[in-house]
Amino acid sequence: MDVALHASVESTQVQLPKDGSVNADDLWSRSLAPICFKADPSEADDRGFGVAFNNGRSCHDRLDLDWDDSEAQQTVTNSSGLNRVVAVGQKQGVLAIIADQNAQTSSSYVASTFGVRTSCHVSRADCDINIAESTYTCPELQLEGQFSQPLNWSYLDTNYPLSYADPEMPNPLSWSVAAVVNGDAETHEALVSTSDAAVVNNGNKLFIVVDCSSSVHNVDYSYVQGDFKIMMDSLANASTTSLVLAPVFPRLVEGSAGWGKKVLLSGLTAAVATEPSAQMVADSFAGVVNRVALSATTGIVSPSPVKYQLVATAYTLVPKAAAIIVVCLSHIYVIIGIALTGSAVYFCQKDPDVMDVQSRLSIMGLTAQAFEPRASGHPATRMRDLFKYSDIHEERIVRVKRTERGGWSWEAL
Repeated sequence: MDVALHASVESTQVQLPKDGSVNADDLWSRSLAPICFKADPSEADDRGFGVAFNNGRSCHDRLDLDWDDSEAQQTVTNSSGLNRVVAVGQKQGVLAIIADQNAQTSSSYVASTFGVRTSCHVSRADCDINIAESTYTCPELQLEGQFSQPLNWSYLDTNYPLSYADPEMPNPLSWSVAAVVNGDAETHEALVSTSDAAVVNNGNKLFIVVDCSSSVHNVDYSYVQGDFKIMMDSLANASTTSLVLAPVFPRLVEGSAGWGKKVLLSGLTAAVATEPSAQMVADSFAGVVNRVALSATTGIVSPSPVKYQLVATAYTLVPKAAAIIVVCLSHIYVIIGIALTGSAVYFCQKDPDVMDVQSRLSIMGLTAQAFEPRASGHPATRMRDLFKYSDIHEERIVRVKRTERGGWSWEAL
């Protein structure tokens, strides 16, 4: 069994925190700019941060989002040299995080950032479609519009528009969007056949309504040789949630026109053309929303040091079954040993024959045989019984004398 145990063990490496201080140059974490949490919106107009705010209102309404070379535009198109959006799979669904673009593949660390998780499904709300006039109305979702309007948003659980000065945004945020997508009529018809919800084919236009929920999370993640893993995530507070989500959704916060509409519509159009079902279209659209929301924040985030570095530590993995068997056999061996020892002690103390044999099979027993032959045939229960001098009435003297051959020997007088 011991051979089988050694043959089944494996060696592995585990990433553990590295002792020592954090390298100040490893700015892989991301944190929102402190100026965006000012109580007075006018204080947020800090040109030293490199962000142009719309009349100094707040971080929710920034002019830099519309610049062609803005960090947000570069991040959403994956052309930034600083930030990138990474989708990390979890049991609860995909969580997208904002990470550093320059982290080396050989690096191993734990960093903090924030992320967005969006889940969408095709709405089952009743919508009245007027094909002749190319209009629609969804009373349950408070949505109405025309087919010429690509995206139309609704926020049922929020008293919008929220004040930009102090937006009390719920986390998660529930919202719905009615989308009109141009494309191939046959492709649209195939999607309509996979859903009994609000999906309507009007020639080359597909009308689809999705209900979604978006949540913002504070995240600690590990980065080990190019692989991301979420270590901890918790829902962000209302201030952080509004900073992340408000720029994306039109009219959600006072004065916000919504950013990234082209990217959202482009992603939705691509999903309609490639996905085989309406629900998969909704899932793909949720991923685009995550990417746009996180990209919009890159103009107001700053790199910060990692929480700690990771170092690979070697460990040996022992199969549980084999280890348990070895431990059990070891305990059985100990129990048997204790039982045999107890039996031996008992018989040595209680059995006269055993005690007699024990007394004779010793150096002193052999000595008694040599010098006390008269007592050697009598039973003995202790060592002194082998010697005649134990009788106080008869004592004998032992001396050393030279033999006839020139040596020395013992003699009893």
